Amino acid sequence: MGAQNSQPLFAMATNRTTSPIPSLRQLFTFYSRIPCPPPNQSMAFLYAPDVEDYILSHCDRTMKNLYFKPSNNAQMRQVFLSRLNSSSFTRWVTLLYIRIHESYLNGDTLQNQARIRWIEDIEHALRTILAHNPEPHEAQDRLGDWLGVLLLRLRMAHISSSYTALRNATPTFLQLAFSDPNLWPADSDSTSIPLTSTIISPRHELANFVLVDSVCSMAFGLPQQVEYDTSLGASPLIQNQHESLLSFPTEFQVTLTEINACRDASSTARDWREIEHRLMTWEAQSGKQDSGWESWMVVAWLAVQESWRHTLLTYLYMAACGASSDDPRVQSSVCQIFRVTGTVKKQESSEVGVPFFVQYLMAGICARSEKHRKIAREQLLEVSESKIWLMSGVDFVPVLDHLWHGAAANGQPIKWSDYMRSRETMLPVVT
Repeated sequence: MGAQNSQPLFAMATNRTTSPIPSLRQLFTFYSRIPCPPPNQSMAFLYAPDVEDYILSHCDRTMKNLYFKPSNNAQMRQVFLSRLNSSSFTRWVTLLYIRIHESYLNGDTLQNQARIRWIEDIEHALRTILAHNPEPHEAQDRLGDWLGVLLLRLRMAHISSSYTALRNATPTFLQLAFSDPNLWPADSDSTSIPLTSTIISPRHELANFVLVDSVCSMAFGLPQQVEYDTSLGASPLIQNQHESLLSFPTEFQVTLTEINACRDASSTARDWREIEHRLMTWEAQSGKQDSGWESWMVVAWLAVQESWRHTLLTYLYMAACGASSDDPRVQSSVCQIFRVTGTVKKQESSEVGVPFFVQYLMAGICARSEKHRKIAREQLLEVSESKIWLMSGVDFVPVLDHLWHGAAANGQPIKWSDYMRSRETMLPVVT
């Protein structure tokens, strides 16, 4: 077995559970033997009240640290609890995910190698289960667990290897997506993944993959892993998890994916003028948010949406239309990004803030003044941002420094290709 950490997982669990609490090494050893039933000792541990309390307290902490609190918090908690109780295997994967996520929130990465070995053990167990041809519903659940584990591996990978890690997760994503009939509207293109229904799917692993795929594609300037059907239709009434966690409205997730496809001249890409028209005529909305919000939160949410609109316009002009950074359309949107993000004030807790990684990266690429560059650099260096996004703004600061002291020195206008050269020089990606 790979896991070598023999420390108890939760010292607090011994306060209330009567069965001996297995160490991490023992726990993963138990589950590597799946599909054989796990011993009673590990089952007692997984279903101990303290373990469930720990998992739910982490969920509550995450919700508490959101700038925009979800309107359906109680409902989301109940859905999470139902999934937690769906199987002992899902509970085990959730426990590992939370332990690793919590270590990132606390800035502890010293045990990464041990955690990677735990992940390898989980993957081995999942392969064993799926090799025994489980019932369709269980197969879907285990594929969801596997995709979640692969995305967790992506988070732990070095930034230069994250694109490869995402590519390695793609077959599992496709297998899960094509096995879920709820994703596929009657008139959907069966060769492309229906984007909107995937984003709002209760299988959050699918939505997480789509988010990482589109943002990685934008930041690295590389193709998306999957071809998506971006037919949006009516704006979805369901508030997806990324609207709360990352302040990223569904409509703009779809638009980002469309711009990536347009940039790469995909055969299914929309014309850039159509995307531009939709962004230019789009109006900020507050319909899906909590009616109990105070007025300042409503104003902040409207500002966040406006920041996304101008970020995507900037990206569209630069990457898909070949514009220079001194194009009046680009500079107008860049100024608006800095203006509206500056109106969103941080709350008292340092952990509560709006993650503006994409906004500041795009604005930083096109910024011509030292004032704007300084703001972008400082914001991308914010540690709290890196705890929320699967990608860290810190990793892109050397890219911007190289760009600003090279092609963009003294405020010189640049093209998207100049950013790509700086990214390839300072942040080479294993493809």
